[in-house]
Amino acid sequence: MLGPDKLLTLIVFAIFTVASAATAVWLIGREPTRKIRAQASAAMVAAIVGAISMTGIQMNRTLGYAASWSDVPGLFFMKPDGKGPTKPIRRPVPGPDAGDPELSGHRGDSRWKAKFTKDSNGAYQTKFRGPISGINLPVWVWTPKNYSPTNGKIYKVMLMLHGYPGNPYKVPTQLNLQNAMKKHPNTIMAIPSLKVDATSPDCVDIKGRPAVGSWVVDDIVGMIRHNFPNTEKTRKGWTIAGASYGAYCSAVLGLTHPQTFSKIISFSGYDQPETGRLLGAPPRVRREFSVSNLLTKQRAWPQRFYVTGSKGDPKSAAFVQKLKRLSTPTVRITSLLQPIGGHNWGVWRKELPAALAWNGKG
Repeated sequence: MLGPDKLLTLIVFAIFTVASAATAVWLIGREPTRKIRAQASAAMVAAIVGAISMTGIQMNRTLGYAASWSDVPGLFFMKPDGKGPTKPIRRPVPGPDAGDPELSGHRGDSRWKAKFTKDSNGAYQTKFRGPISGINLPVWVWTPKNYSPTNGKIYKVMLMLHGYPGNPYKVPTQLNLQNAMKKHPNTIMAIPSLKVDATSPDCVDIKGRPAVGSWVVDDIVGMIRHNFPNTEKTRKGWTIAGASYGAYCSAVLGLTHPQTFSKIISFSGYDQPETGRLLGAPPRVRREFSVSNLLTKQRAWPQRFYVTGSKGDPKSAAFVQKLKRLSTPTVRITSLLQPIGGHNWGVWRKELPAALAWNGKG
């Protein structure tokens, strides 16, 4: 299939570009009639379009923004999705008085069992149907070398949420987990797909939409606990992280589920929703689901929050500066503002080692 991230697609566009350029040169050498000039101009335009397309395809193959042609429009514009009122579903957060609740592994319930196979990206892949959300999507899990559920060790877990558009399959190679995770042999990373349909994605449960929030917080957490039983039983060993759209999602889901995640990592995130139904919600709802608002309202559970941005990415830089000004008694913020850099996996790959080191403390 000629997808926007396939080598075959690049080859086809390369052949098209060369053929168009050769045709233009041949036509220019002929007697310059009106018809010939028009054909030569069309061939030159085709060659230019082909060259630009080749550049875009190669960039996408490297950075992994679009896995399918339906993802491509989202690279250039986003618009509110859906019609009718936006009704986010919020669940009450339990108090910390009784201590950290155990994250259920749903022992004895076969619905939580997943079959994993080693994928070419170095991670283990499964197709899992969430018993809570009903969402049926791929999940990739990166395990340390020589991992065994019976080796007597206890492992921390980090959920890594991809961006939009984005390709979760490519995240292990984009972040170079092969090298980055060597210094963290006690950490498992789970990378769930968030692409529930072809529309601009949500981060939280919204009435009438696939329950993305429940998919991440309930189904993925429960599936990992069930299939990797020697993972931490409570929030103290669980981190939710993400990049771009995934960074916004990780912050929102982490702050609204502090009983599940003790740490949050945001690579080049932003404050207010920029995708899905929340993008077109009334200002009051958008403010309610801004990261800054949720952060100041989260006063029950102690959490740590690691946020990054770069001056080459003004939106993420403004987000970092905004969070640095916030004072909260329960959420301790650590920030990294790079003097250079953009909004891409190359930047986040360089930022990951420091984030992993931060995650390993406490």
